[in-house]
Amino acid sequence: MTKIIYSLVYAISYISSLFQSRSPASKAKEKRESVSALLPKEWLVSQSFLPDIENANVLKIHDACGIMTLKEIAITETKTIPDLLKAIHSGELTSFEVTVAFCKRAAISQQLTNCCTELMFEDAMKRAKYLDDYFKTNGKPIGPLHGLPVSVKDSFKIPGYDATLGFVINIGNATDEFSNLPELLYRQGCIFYVKTNVPQYLMTLDSENIIFGRTLNPYNTGLTAGGSTGGEAALLKQHGSIIGFGTDIAGSVRIPALACGIFALRPSCDRIPYGNQVEPVDLEDNSGYGIQCSAGPMANSLEDIKFMFKAVLDTKPWTLDIDSKPIPFQQSIYEQAVEKKELNIGYFVEDSSFPLQPPMKKSINESIAKLQAAGHNLIPIDIIPMKKIWTHCNKAYLQDFGWGTMQNIWKTGELPIISLALTMSEGRYAFPPPKLSGFTMSNYLLEREVIKRHFHSQFFDNSLDVLLCPAASFTAAKHDTYGVPIYTAVWNLVDFPALVVPLQNEDPLTVDNAAPISEYVKGDCSHMVADYSPHDLVGSRGHVQLVGRTLEDEKLLGCAKTIEAILNA
Repeated sequence: MTKIIYSLVYAISYISSLFQSRSPASKAKEKRESVSALLPKEWLVSQSFLPDIENANVLKIHDACGIMTLKEIAITETKTIPDLLKAIHSGELTSFEVTVAFCKRAAISQQLTNCCTELMFEDAMKRAKYLDDYFKTNGKPIGPLHGLPVSVKDSFKIPGYDATLGFVINIGNATDEFSNLPELLYRQGCIFYVKTNVPQYLMTLDSENIIFGRTLNPYNTGLTAGGSTGGEAALLKQHGSIIGFGTDIAGSVRIPALACGIFALRPSCDRIPYGNQVEPVDLEDNSGYGIQCSAGPMANSLEDIKFMFKAVLDTKPWTLDIDSKPIPFQQSIYEQAVEKKELNIGYFVEDSSFPLQPPMKKSINESIAKLQAAGHNLIPIDIIPMKKIWTHCNKAYLQDFGWGTMQNIWKTGELPIISLALTMSEGRYAFPPPKLSGFTMSNYLLEREVIKRHFHSQFFDNSLDVLLCPAASFTAAKHDTYGVPIYTAVWNLVDFPALVVPLQNEDPLTVDNAAPISEYVKGDCSHMVADYSPHDLVGSRGHVQLVGRTLEDEKLLGCAKTIEAILNA
């Protein structure tokens, strides 16, 4: 049935395209070329530095290609946001030279990995000059984030720029509005200079669409950068940004983070303002039973994740965003978690239906051993079968995004991207989506409550401070093979804050150090996730996912500081 439905989608899209005055491909090409034209000629990377894109590591090209000065390289490789802001606010660096440095590095990153959708360089430089003039005239910064370059996912509105979400139908939808989060950051002195790439309609795990194409993983361009915030993760890993913001409804900041080797926080819903974004479909009729999306920070350091989480809450977002919870940053709770000498860390390694691939299982087991050796209490917990949890998540995602997405695609005659088509045709999602109403709705809500209560009880019964688990069954995945995001989506379902921590000191996978395929024992749901192929995963590293209880984000971040220091020592 699913394959028949998808054949019909393709047929309807094709027929629709015949009645368009301009084809979806031509509209997409025009938009793509208009963005590429904004790359300054002097920032174009020489062909001699552009690698064969298949399975290439591009992380050393930025420094070697000759486009950036040594000072600009140093600026973009500043260790933390506080270090960068200190240099700007002391007058050691100007906002303009910091902005130029990050614009250059983002331009290089775009040419190497196709990570951006909007290049806002000219407006960013005007903003930087304004901030420098303000600083010179007043002798102080305009706000606590004065001069900080910030990149954002394509779904956030920035005045004068499209938020297409990879939909042809959204080309030309620019307004004079900010989404709520960027507006708050702008008031504090931030500078927006790029928006980053996403999958078509935001709900697959490869950041590819027919407008901008596919984002590549800078570690290994044969691997996915993840989705739906994949462009952001790829840009951050290349130091084309020091801080970015994405959204997460099933793992959409955490999956790109684990794929590209950065940090990402999915906060409790409505701690960071989400409002006034462009959505893939109108969710008004589905409010109340769908899984809620959360906005969160992504960075190359845990310190920057915490810094920006606090910086956003310090703006009192509930004064602008009607849904934001009026909860300031709980500094005392954060400090208590940091100072606790002996953490109670719950854990589970895997669900047998979705077994971890050997490199990922090794990462989780070694992390548990390191934490035990450091004197912390590691407590195994019971989990509800992930197959049951995914069945429940599946109902919500397709109820909210199923038919509405297909309608938006065939309105313009554009075709579904490969990862979307494969996901549906291989039966990873139930399609067409079931309608929830009356008795089925009541059962659905009851099931969700049972799942949430189970994980709450695991925290209470075991006096847990934090939970450690994988965010995926693998270290990385080839393009179009990721599958279902079960190890991340579960925490969206129950609204637990979750953080991905990359294992930065772990040796990257090579053909020689990876376990052979024979060591991977598949589960009954292994067809729903990427297969294990050591040769294809070269360059990837492991990760852990840390999870807290709802609205205990500060405690999670405090525990994470202790845990990350041990795992990445």
